[in-house]
Amino acid sequence: ALADESLTLSRFHVAFAECAPSRASILTSRQPHTTHVWNLHSYWRQEGGNFTTLPQYFKEQGYITKGIGKIFHWGPASGKHPLPESGLNAVYFPNNATRALFRGEFDADYSWTEEYFAPDGIHDDIDGDGFTNDDEDTNCVGDGGDSTSAGTTPDDMDGDGTCDFLDDDTDGDGTDDTSDAFPEDACADTDTDGDGDPDTLVSGCSTTLSEDGNDDYDPSAAPTPTSVCSIGSGSFASDSCTFTVAAGDELTIEMTTTSYASEAGLTLLEPGETAATNLEALTTLGYFGNYQTYTWTYTDAGDYTLTITDSWGDGGQSASAETVGATPIWTDADEATCGTDPLDSTDEPTDTDGDGLCDDAQDDDNDGDGFSNADETTNCGEGNDALD
Repeated sequence: ALADESLTLSRFHVAFAECAPSRASILTSRQPHTTHVWNLHSYWRQEGGNFTTLPQYFKEQGYITKGIGKIFHWGPASGKHPLPESGLNAVYFPNNATRALFRGEFDADYSWTEEYFAPDGIHDDIDGDGFTNDDEDTNCVGDGGDSTSAGTTPDDMDGDGTCDFLDDDTDGDGTDDTSDAFPEDACADTDTDGDGDPDTLVSGCSTTLSEDGNDDYDPSAAPTPTSVCSIGSGSFASDSCTFTVAAGDELTIEMTTTSYASEAGLTLLEPGETAATNLEALTTLGYFGNYQTYTWTYTDAGDYTLTITDSWGDGGQSASAETVGATPIWTDADEATCGTDPLDSTDEPTDTDGDGLCDDAQDDDNDGDGFSNADETTNCGEGNDALD
């Protein structure tokens, strides 16, 4: 048998049958009842006395001392506070990278002249979580992280090992943040018209975003309100105006009151009506209050007459009317049908009669005169213009 041919050692003695107390005794030449180290987390310099260790003695005699491997028991047993993790297992047995660094490295102020040896790179990431100490403690501004805790890492949305603050592509969608309209959502990256809705979404991607149906909407192309009436203000018993609202336009009537508003009245004669509507009766209280603003909207095309009255005859209240045309909304699908570029706000479909249908491709009566394009250009044979 191998044992018969080998040197067999059968008598082993330790100062204490546990790692930290035994190592403390060997390295200080003192028994546990002197070092007062009975467990894995007591430090003899704090518990028993500031005893000189073997490497410390050589250091004091002018020798260079450098540790490698496990000499002192790592962690609090050699003067290092435990990592701020929860649970004994996390405190005394962190990940392998941390353990490789911490084995015997401590008591450094006393025992060693050189930095304790550890494999390359481990010192740069002492908690072994993949983020460098500098990144966790300094560089990853606002992203959190703790270089001594593998359980506390900087924010890293795409999980690429680079914290969000330092990551050029935070969401990991392949588009740099500087070019990504949605740098924190991997489901989208482009918003041509800047309305907050992405042009497209990655198929099957989970997101709170909604795909834009009109990628090139240009708010500057929206029509501006036009004032069509302004009455009242000065002294008057009655003041009125008549104006026309075009098809597709929206009319807004506004009444502004000051003091003695109860003396005022406001009526509106609408297209096709013979009796005017008493707008005062349409207010919440049924009468005009002092220092208030009231509004009403209408969409019927035609002629309107707005009249303001003052029972005392000294005026003071005012009313106005303005119209605004409908904003042309061409969806991406519309533009594809009409043959224009859905990503170019300067390339919009032609809509001669303003009915929301592009000429020819969607509208069979381009000029809205009641005769179809085909009848005007071909069937009637009278040389009519489908655009006039």
